[in-house]
Amino acid sequence: MGKKRQRDFLAARLALKQLFRKLAGGDVATPASAIQTVMPDGVHPGCRLNGDKGHWFCSVSHDPCFAIAVADDEEIGVDVEGLSDKVLRARRIFLGEDEMA
Repeated sequence: MGKKRQRDFLAARLALKQLFRKLAGGDVATPASAIQTVMPDGVHPGCRLNGDKGHWFCSVSHDPCFAIAVADDEEIGVDVEGLSDKVLRARRIFLGEDEMA
């Protein structure tokens, strides 16, 4: 991984670890190294303890300024996009009337 990819990967994983702690009721006792941030497939983000068979569906996104992690008991997705003409043109696809206002 290049430096930018390493930084982005780390930001996403830290966001997942922080999210896990919140999902675990404010758990501060679990060592950060015991919080798994990748599903068993080694690709998809996840929130589970070592050896824990349960998990939450998680999604992460980042840009140069922000990293976000979300979780739910059903599949979920999140995306961070910088404000651009392309994004503004497509806003009607992703935003409701109240959000566009």
